Amino acid sequence: MPNTYFRFKEFTVHQERCAMKVTTEACLFGAWASHYLKTDTSPKHILDIGAGTGLLSLMLAQQHSSRIDAIELDKTAAGQCLQNFAAAPWQERMKVLEGDVRSFPFTQLFDVIISNPPFYENDLSSPIEGRQLAHHSAALSLKDLMHRVRTLLTEQGKFFVLLPYKRKEDLYELAKAGGLHIVHQCNVRNSPAHPLFRLMAVLSPTPSIDKQEELFSIRDEGNNYTLEFIQLLHPYYLNL
Repeated sequence: MPNTYFRFKEFTVHQERCAMKVTTEACLFGAWASHYLKTDTSPKHILDIGAGTGLLSLMLAQQHSSRIDAIELDKTAAGQCLQNFAAAPWQERMKVLEGDVRSFPFTQLFDVIISNPPFYENDLSSPIEGRQLAHHSAALSLKDLMHRVRTLLTEQGKFFVLLPYKRKEDLYELAKAGGLHIVHQCNVRNSPAHPLFRLMAVLSPTPSIDKQEELFSIRDEGNNYTLEFIQLLHPYYLNL
């Protein structure tokens, strides 16, 4: 059985009530997004869509003084997220919203929106309902997500998204159709011997004159964490 919790240097993520557990690529995504924001204007208000355990929100809260709203459709996962926020040092500026992002009555726009939506729209569905909801697009399509993000993001805002690499062309097409521009893209592989398997991207309503693209390896040829991975995850992982 997976661990019921994942302990980081400054917070703990309990996950026994969430279908989707803490993963290496989710941790990488949170650390990558947080590092990216350090080179940009510090956001005042962040929205985490499909928060699950609250992992991404907690990673951002550790490094930034922003207010963070985390919206989660599944009632059980929202309760777990609330538990994790309540135990964090930054609980006073973190809030859990239970509901559907497509219809939730937000009253403000956001400087930053982040989402780890593991969309596998063309794959077989899981027979387990909770995992089906979290791991597929039964409740929210990538097209729906992109449309909603565009309505909630400020004109200079940034949208961070983590997707399977095979959804790259879908992302390009939907971003263009939805009025969003890719300003930074990071292609992720487990090691130089493995194919690309994740795509981390930053999108904005405002195009960039200098779009950046990078290649990231989690491990090296000797199966050790790369220096880049260690530098990003050092503020969070206990063993780094």
